Amino acid sequence: MGKFGIEKNGYNKKEVNLFVEDVIKQTEKMIDKIEKQQIELDYYKELEDAIKKAMIEAEKASEEIKNK
Repeated sequence: MGKFGIEKNGYNKKEVNLFVEDVIKQTEKMIDKIEKQQIELDYYKELEDAIKKAMIEAEKASEEIKNK
């Protein structure tokens, strides 16, 4: 956390405003990154579901072949 200069009526407003702007920018970047990672995670979850379904179908087909 930044240290702010002290003026007559409290902290230096310019320094505080710059700090707050920096925090906002960093937060927005983190939110963007999280949103991108969520999209990627959703993709991999869908892929996982598709693979599970394919494996189940392959197991069923294998059992059918064994039983013939």
